[in-house]
Amino acid sequence: MYNGGSDHAWSIFDANWQNDLKSSLEHGGGMFWDTFRPYGSDYQVAVDGHTKTVENGIAETPDYYKRADTLEELAEMIEVDPAELKATVERYNKLCKEGEDKDFYKENHFLFPVEEGPFTACMVAPGLLAVCGGIHISDNFEVLNENDEPIPGLYAIGNCAGDIYAVDYPINIQGNSHGRCLVQGKCLGEQLAGVYQEI
Repeated sequence: MYNGGSDHAWSIFDANWQNDLKSSLEHGGGMFWDTFRPYGSDYQVAVDGHTKTVENGIAETPDYYKRADTLEELAEMIEVDPAELKATVERYNKLCKEGEDKDFYKENHFLFPVEEGPFTACMVAPGLLAVCGGIHISDNFEVLNENDEPIPGLYAIGNCAGDIYAVDYPINIQGNSHGRCLVQGKCLGEQLAGVYQEI
């Protein structure tokens, strides 16, 4: 990944990316790589779908997808300093060989070197997936004021409720969003219906 400025970055991978992707899926993949296949289907379904997306991107939206035989050529296409990109990739490849990401602490089963051309770059940009903060709540989903006192009759669950995350939204946890919404909704409904009482 190369940070291309305040509005975008480039994800860069080499000719082995489909094999690397397939190997990563047994560990949950990353950045939604495994979210577009039917549950229980072979990992190759995800690989085939993403291969089509990348190839279509190169052909149809070349502003966002680039491919070149060398890193130097790719650097020119994505408007970054070729020497800096080469040094960055060399550093990353060294960490891959050592089996430990000492820069960003990526888990070692997601460390795949970028060595063999052609090289592909996909533009990525910021987006709002979830709010890591949210409304401060009690254990009973009551919205709390600045003095940690419940506001009568006001509750928050799911994505609008806070006190769940610290500084990041962990996208690789299955059911992280929908599961929390459904379970908290059920629990609050039962609580309000008097199904169980606070101990």
